Amino acid sequence: MGQDGAVSDTGGASDDDDDEEDGSARPARPAGALDGIILLWGSRLLLAAGAVVVLAALVLMVTDDEDGGGGDEPTNTFGTMTPDATTEPSDPSGAPSTEDGAVASLPEVDGPFAAGRTQIPGFGEVEVHVIDGPDGEPIVLCVLLAETPDQRRQGLMRVEDPSLGGYDGMLFTFDEDQDGGFWMRDTPLPLSVAYLDDDGAAVDTQDMEPCLSEGPDCPSYPSSDRFRQALEVPQGGLERLGLHAGSDARLEVAGACRDA
Repeated sequence: MGQDGAVSDTGGASDDDDDEEDGSARPARPAGALDGIILLWGSRLLLAAGAVVVLAALVLMVTDDEDGGGGDEPTNTFGTMTPDATTEPSDPSGAPSTEDGAVASLPEVDGPFAAGRTQIPGFGEVEVHVIDGPDGEPIVLCVLLAETPDQRRQGLMRVEDPSLGGYDGMLFTFDEDQDGGFWMRDTPLPLSVAYLDDDGAAVDTQDMEPCLSEGPDCPSYPSSDRFRQALEVPQGGLERLGLHAGSDARLEVAGACRDA
């Protein structure tokens, strides 16, 4: 219908029929009606464009889910070590990771540090005791401590000193039980790992070999059971500690390390 007295385009004949038969021009459409038509079609075009954008976004989301999110890194692998995208929260320090999974730089750790050992930048230290070990006497160790996501991601990657600067190993701690295990990408030292439950008892152990050239194809060494902690030591070092699945030995965190 027309607006402001405009003549309708449809319906019966009007008084202007004689003028049309005579070839005279019909009255022009009022400007207000033309503006209304432009506004209507403009709105329709905007809605159509919005629908196309939403549809494209949905297609991209479905494609990404089917591809598994991309990336060649193995999942559920930790320390010495690749990040686990599904279980590791981002670290508040914001330390960036390199393409091979190592952390570009870890925040400095204030300590305290006991005398007589060479610190590895970005890691603290802690004294642990192995109780109910092979000879029944507590075994005292001073180990590096990896307790943040970035520290666990870095682990002993690229450490070449077989004495670990005087430390007995590295202890990885988690807030919740974990599945999966460790790998040895860019780790030159052969290591042994004891996967420990929340009480410090071993649920599994693995000997791990250096992997320096295979990149994301480096093998992982998963635990056969869920674990809350993991102790890495130079390969073969778990035997004297008595830490293996089914043993009575347990690892207890004691506090600050003593001087070496």
